[in-house]
Amino acid sequence: MVDPGQHAIDPKLFDFVTSYANQIKRGQVNTKGALKKETAIVYFASNFFLQFFKNVVHRQITSVDPQAKLQAVDLRTGLADHEAEKQLIVQFERLVDIWPDILGAGYGGSESDYLDFHIRYVPRLLTRISAWAKTTSDQALIASAQAALSAYTEAIKSVPAE
Repeated sequence: MVDPGQHAIDPKLFDFVTSYANQIKRGQVNTKGALKKETAIVYFASNFFLQFFKNVVHRQITSVDPQAKLQAVDLRTGLADHEAEKQLIVQFERLVDIWPDILGAGYGGSESDYLDFHIRYVPRLLTRISAWAKTTSDQALIASAQAALSAYTEAIKSVPAE
């Protein structure tokens, strides 16, 4: 796992979720439009998985693309008795599937795709991260993950579901 005293995931990374949640509350986020790679929630998701694969499952998966998904599937199917980690890998696989659409690349992406990302994908990801964090003994990580989940859950209450 991770050396004592170090975090598997930097708890400060969750500040990007909280910041993004605050932007949603202030009406500064178009939840029906494509996201940019520098958007706080995109930065969070890509960096969370970068740290997760490197520090938790000890694999170098550094991109969000079909090849990385294949690596993740192989990794997930090889894990035994690590349900929380498997659930996060499934979320990574899903992210790979929707990544071009949410970034508006190519012909993909629609208002419903962007809304689905904000209303369904991100809360599910944060819920699974929070559940996984509880399996660690890292109190700062647990607190940061739960605070980010709460902030985001509260923020998207103001987003119309259609």
